[in-house]
Amino acid sequence: SAAMYERMVAAPAAPNAEEVTGNGKRDDAKKIESGKAYRGRVVVDEKEDWYRIEVPRDHNTLSVNLQGDPMLKAVASLQDESGKTIPVKTGPGPGGITRVEAIVEGGNTYFLRLVEPPRSIALDFDNSSSVRPYSPTLYRALGRFVEAVQPRREFVNLLPFQDRPPKFLLPDWSDQPYVLQGAVQNYSRVDASSNAELALLAATQELEKRQGSKAILLLTDAASDGYGKTAELWAALSRVPARVFAVELHNGNYAQKQQQLMRDWADANDGHYSTFRTSEDI
Repeated sequence: SAAMYERMVAAPAAPNAEEVTGNGKRDDAKKIESGKAYRGRVVVDEKEDWYRIEVPRDHNTLSVNLQGDPMLKAVASLQDESGKTIPVKTGPGPGGITRVEAIVEGGNTYFLRLVEPPRSIALDFDNSSSVRPYSPTLYRALGRFVEAVQPRREFVNLLPFQDRPPKFLLPDWSDQPYVLQGAVQNYSRVDASSNAELALLAATQELEKRQGSKAILLLTDAASDGYGKTAELWAALSRVPARVFAVELHNGNYAQKQQQLMRDWADANDGHYSTFRTSEDI
């Protein structure tokens, strides 16, 4: 991915950030100072971070910049000293920053809480005639994947390629392996679409409605007839930080173009492209 731009333009230097640990409870909140950078780690249903902010008397606005590696997975909330929740406004800032702002009272102390919500994963899979040789293995792989879903930590839904507006197999995202296994087993498999762009766009748009980290597991050969959705898809991928994990199903007369498409989608939000040597590798 690194090419001429990266050779000519130096990457911005990361701020010197103080490593923070031991602040997993409000009583242990780390006091932070204006203009300084701090680094911490939160894990869904396992670890959260608390920070204490003392607002000067002559200020009434609190602004905090958040950034993740490779992207932000945490959400922020704010409390006053009594534990009352203070409304915050969250929006994008420059350079991949998320800006959290709130109207506050000068001279008071506030507590910033960072947590990682449950992760959302869309299983987006090709069912066209060109990938039919892999069909039995593909559905076994889907079954193995949903069997390993971690309740309360991961919510999953399944989206087969469709030429009509794509529809997920479940009305609601689920964190229960048995519900997801039922969706795989009960799917009629009558759809037969090659439209990768439409399916990927639908998954991205649905993930936009969800908090926390977002991922799309995309299984296709990318022998797609969905070029007409390209501009809309790229607009969505630039707006929604959904990481695409693309698994290429070898097929077609234009394998190089298909590989390039899948690599591009995976590169959009620091996802991952992979392929395999045998069907069992899927």
